[in-house]
Amino acid sequence: MKAKTIEYEIDEDFFCKPFWVLQEAKSRFVVLYGGSNSSKSWSNYQHLLLWMLEGDDNAIVYRKQGSTLRNSVFENLKLCAKQLEVFD
Repeated sequence: MKAKTIEYEIDEDFFCKPFWVLQEAKSRFVVLYGGSNSSKSWSNYQHLLLWMLEGDDNAIVYRKQGSTLRNSVFENLKLCAKQLEVFD
């Protein structure tokens, strides 16, 4: 089964600075600095979703506390996908 292609345009004002750091990164690991409201996690969700939409890729997310994956990471990924209008 061939993956469906989704075309999108990126509005630069829609994304925060950490998102652009991730988009422009050439290394395997990226360290984002900032306070608790600096959108580090949200920018990661946005970047991850767009990266998966661009190709036929999967991703896995790890957290120090695995029990928080469903309540935090998965829910935030769904919210981000709704914001990007790619969630059914």
